[in-house]
Amino acid sequence: MDLLAVMRAFVAVADAGQFSLASERLGLSRAMASKQVMDLEAHLGLRLLNRTTRRVSLTDEGAGYLERCRDILAGIEEEEQEFTARSLEPSGRLRVTAPMSFGASHVARQLALFAARNPRVSVELTLNDRHVDLVEEGFDLAIRIGRLADSSLVAKKVGEMRLIACAAPTHLATRDRWPRRYCAAGFHRRRTSRNGRVGARASEPCNGADRNLRHPHEPPVCSPENQELHRPALGRLRGN
Repeated sequence: MDLLAVMRAFVAVADAGQFSLASERLGLSRAMASKQVMDLEAHLGLRLLNRTTRRVSLTDEGAGYLERCRDILAGIEEEEQEFTARSLEPSGRLRVTAPMSFGASHVARQLALFAARNPRVSVELTLNDRHVDLVEEGFDLAIRIGRLADSSLVAKKVGEMRLIACAAPTHLATRDRWPRRYCAAGFHRRRTSRNGRVGARASEPCNGADRNLRHPHEPPVCSPENQELHRPALGRLRGN
């Protein structure tokens, strides 16, 4: 027996005062509506309705039970509406990881706009240059730059980003010979970030080169975060 269905049938019959009108409102046959009320009475062990050939009336037990049924059905309808509204509006916690520099410059701003448009979403952004395990560490989304290794995760390309090898004129002036046909700056002593993806022995494609170039030596300046290298690098490029 579907208890909620027989409760709805009982309320409909009590409101209509007759089985024929109640069955029309329920979209059931008169016999089915009558059977559902009889099943409810048998389940409770109580007589809820007094029946005549044309009308029905509530017993004292039926009147008390009717109010309880109204409260129960109204509560269920309210919960259904609330959960339906939740399914239409984003809610919950969203954990995102992104590279340090790119995340601070671009991702954080976009996530702030997203959070403003979706107040029921709690956004948590973690910035680091380590490739985290999304499943193991509980992240929902990762922003990655570069080629992705094969995995069962769903990936979508959202844009392109160029890497440019730069060197200050004063730095190049100290080099008697540097291979212009390739990205010479890559072979010079350089500052670099060390993380899960980028290290001293990185292999990077360069414009004008017919192959990837590999840096075989340890750089003189190394930092776990890219941001720490920006200030001294820009100072050299500007001649400071």
